[in-house]
Amino acid sequence: MKLIEAEQRNQDELDGDFYSHYTPDNKSHFMESGILEADCMICHKRNYNFGDRIEQIISRNYKWAATAGAGIGKIEGKIFEYSDMNTRPDSPDFWNGNWNFEKRPVVAYNWQDRSIFTDAGKLRGPMITKFVSSENCLQCHKGPDSKKVGWIHSAEYDVHVKAGFECIDCHPLVGNTKKQRLQHQIAKGWHPSGSVRDDLDGKGMRTCQSCHIEGKYKPTRAGLPAVAKNPSERHVEKYEDVEFHFDIISCEGCHAVRQPAKGGYLIDMSTGSQVWYTASALETIVWSGDFALPAQKRWEPWLLKYDVGSGEGEKYISYVPKIAQWFGQKFGAGEIRPIRLEWVKSAYEQVDSKITTVKVNRVDGKTVARSTVATDNDISLMLHQLQKHGFPNAVFVREKVYELLNGKLFSYEDLHATHAHIFPVHHNIVPISDEATYGHDGIPSGCADCHSKTAPFFTKMIIKNPGGFLKYSYPNPKEPYAIPLYKEFQLEEVPESGFEEEQ
Repeated sequence: MKLIEAEQRNQDELDGDFYSHYTPDNKSHFMESGILEADCMICHKRNYNFGDRIEQIISRNYKWAATAGAGIGKIEGKIFEYSDMNTRPDSPDFWNGNWNFEKRPVVAYNWQDRSIFTDAGKLRGPMITKFVSSENCLQCHKGPDSKKVGWIHSAEYDVHVKAGFECIDCHPLVGNTKKQRLQHQIAKGWHPSGSVRDDLDGKGMRTCQSCHIEGKYKPTRAGLPAVAKNPSERHVEKYEDVEFHFDIISCEGCHAVRQPAKGGYLIDMSTGSQVWYTASALETIVWSGDFALPAQKRWEPWLLKYDVGSGEGEKYISYVPKIAQWFGQKFGAGEIRPIRLEWVKSAYEQVDSKITTVKVNRVDGKTVARSTVATDNDISLMLHQLQKHGFPNAVFVREKVYELLNGKLFSYEDLHATHAHIFPVHHNIVPISDEATYGHDGIPSGCADCHSKTAPFFTKMIIKNPGGFLKYSYPNPKEPYAIPLYKEFQLEEVPESGFEEEQ
């Protein structure tokens, strides 16, 4: 059926395609707004006006977003207008607004701009570029990648950016022929938690191994380095007796260990809203742009032993986990689905005065009070309320799954529901010359970068019980609410290097 017909016939309020929880009537109104479609110009036009595109999306002028983004016309009129554009995201009035259906938006095309249109009113071809710059890619990827792993795309923080590489130099179009490449499948890396286009994992992707070890690197345009240096000889020189490390540690495990942006780490959804804490200093954010703010000092990611999915077996990789606590509903086969936050918030509002309050730091330097589900009593109160709200099989998920059975609180292991989402760090690569990698000093002193009682490689804490951490040890994760990585690796202590006597 056509989109408009589908919208008219659809009555399922949980269908995100046709219902919105952020409009006065909870409807999307695609008939009036149009829909967002693929916009070639986002990638293939220099100086694409992404801010103008976003402005149209905010006004739900979806049909007109591409016109504004390409800069070929100015849009007057709004399908949806917010009551107060200056309202902060944490205000209950942030989403308030009204639909405007009486008059549709009007386009005033820039016919007189000869850089866009010819005298005959045809679009000029040169405004569309074949080459796609990193600037175009970052319009979409900058924010999410900062949130995932604390990434900042800058020559100051990444050796490849400094050398002049663009995103497409490592992420080219997949395919050996023009016809295959015209399908616009972009080479992607591997992601242990992701499931988007797993069929493309590694296909056509330029990697550390392929460029620096296997000798497959070739400059594709002027200005790029002529060769990709093979570091094997220098590695053996610095670690003559322990070169086996390079079989079990990924390149990023030592070279992607200084993240510059605040990033996202802990998310607390236990009281009906998303409260994010940064990976750099466990501050709460105010809005999504805070993830990309520079951290006060660069910080070390976590390490994980994982099958890297390229036939190389298990290796230690740099990654940033996403630790969460949330309420869900258990179904017959044991599957747990999250309960919508508005319903969790409604349950919380019935018992808010009895729920634990903690004081936490915010990215703007303020200390604020936050409610969080931290104790068994908090969990029981919320589960009782959710049962009253129509969720008889409500559960609470953090390091374990908690549920009420005959009025009493029980917990059990469920690795599928409680596992942290893993985001590997592949960017912000630092060279050994910066003396910021693990082991840059070589044997014996470089061994202590990992094999010491304070080395982040083995001792960095990973939070397991978010509520307990916020109540009892914030902002410094401690056991039993967090554990050091060597215990995550199922080791009893930090392994010795074998060079302690020489040191």
